[in-house]
Amino acid sequence: MQVIWSPDAEKELDHIVEYCLITFGKRTATKVYQQIKHYDELLAQNPLMGKHETLLEKYPQGFRSFVEHNHYKLIYYIDKQKNIIRIVDIWDTHRNPESLVERLK
Repeated sequence: MQVIWSPDAEKELDHIVEYCLITFGKRTATKVYQQIKHYDELLAQNPLMGKHETLLEKYPQGFRSFVEHNHYKLIYYIDKQKNIIRIVDIWDTHRNPESLVERLK
């Protein structure tokens, strides 16, 4: 399966990397980026690796998620008809959980 990032997820990844660059430096920012992007390969090989995202159960896409890099949760769904995995958000787990529902409306 091919992994595709939504524009919103890409923008969130850019914000995370920029924050790491400013706060911790280039080496850490690069490492965080590589760790997150490594999940493209893992998801392509095992699309069901994430758990069902209970906060988003009411949506028909069947959102799944897993926590990456301690404070970030990758939110994605599997589109079997198109044979793709779409990453729709990277969500900071420090946020109010209800805000995740609002972000994906």
